[in-house]
Amino acid sequence: MKVGPLLVVAMLAGAGFFGYVVYDSLRVERLEREIRNHGRPAVATVLSARQTGSWVANNPELELLLRIQEEGAPARQQQATKIVPLAAAALFQPGVEMRLRIDPKDPGAFVFDEPWDVPPDN
Repeated sequence: MKVGPLLVVAMLAGAGFFGYVVYDSLRVERLEREIRNHGRPAVATVLSARQTGSWVANNPELELLLRIQEEGAPARQQQATKIVPLAAAALFQPGVEMRLRIDPKDPGAFVFDEPWDVPPDN
């Protein structure tokens, strides 16, 4: 069977895309693990939350406005878009406080430090 050059290019493009998706997923997991292990603790108060309409693995993506308070620093507001477990989505109501871990290298990056946001391997 003869394979045309267009099919070869399409197969290579598909393999490259799949490789990038896997690489990016592993990179994000590693970064989140670093923040979880070495991040600064903080408390976030939900000011607003709404679903974006996007879903990833049956988990909703939320657009959040948070007031973040780190010890020894003034409170600040931050917008973030996060995918959260479906079972935890209802917790994102105005006034609810949640624990965070803030990336010491990038104060805009954080992970939730709550029991519902623990990766499966922990």
